[in-house]
Amino acid sequence: MRAALPWRHFLLALAVVSVWGSNFVVIKLALGHLPPLLFAALRFTFALVPAAFFLPRPTVGWKNVSLYGVLIGVGQFGLLYVAMNGRISPGIASLVIQVQVFFTIGLSMWLTGEPVRMFQWFSLLLATAGIAIIVLHTDGTTTFLGLLLVLMAALSWAGGNIAAKQGGAANMLSYVVWSSAFAVPPLLALSFAIEPWEAHGPPYAMPTRPHGPPWRGRGGGIRSSVMRHGAGCSRATPPRRSCPSRCSFRYSEWVPRRYGWANRCRHGSWLRQHS
Repeated sequence: MRAALPWRHFLLALAVVSVWGSNFVVIKLALGHLPPLLFAALRFTFALVPAAFFLPRPTVGWKNVSLYGVLIGVGQFGLLYVAMNGRISPGIASLVIQVQVFFTIGLSMWLTGEPVRMFQWFSLLLATAGIAIIVLHTDGTTTFLGLLLVLMAALSWAGGNIAAKQGGAANMLSYVVWSSAFAVPPLLALSFAIEPWEAHGPPYAMPTRPHGPPWRGRGGGIRSSVMRHGAGCSRATPPRRSCPSRCSFRYSEWVPRRYGWANRCRHGSWLRQHS
């Protein structure tokens, strides 16, 4: 019997798409002032503190929580930020990262035997062709390394999806907040190991980045953590758990459109100048 998607879950997914799309604008701005791995560490720090003092520990094993934190924190966002730091434009990154849908479906089929219908295979094939056409017609701001890093980030995101689904009926806000505790230490360790911490940013940052007061970068980290983790992950997972993994394709395909709207309406001229 076919299960209908509740309207509440549909509207929540639509809200997450809007937040996630505009999130790439904030990432682009903040990376002009902070090294990527340090920025990712700050993002998860602000997602963890002070919320962890007010939310109970999730009723999920620490192994599952830590796996989700490392996959999403280090794998998805760490690699995504490194790629967006001059190796790929934010518009293309917001599009390519959505191949996590294909990885999620593949992992679900492999690990849980979840079936995919014929018309869904056709939809995936059509989406793949569309992504390939857009990527092949970039303006030269996208490098092979940037594409590879974003694809690896997408694979990590898919792994995080599977971990969250296997976590069971947990309080997702607590789950996301407490999992951030396992993302911060490795991100900080990697940042200390490979990123210079000069006052004016890393020497490998884009030479055209705007200069400004240091609070801009820190503010971007706070806003990015609140936008993505407070309103994004915790709200996206209920519909993800109540429907098959292939359902995520219906929402994720809207993200590049939302990003384009945010790009034009809010920071269009700046991003065109510095992308």
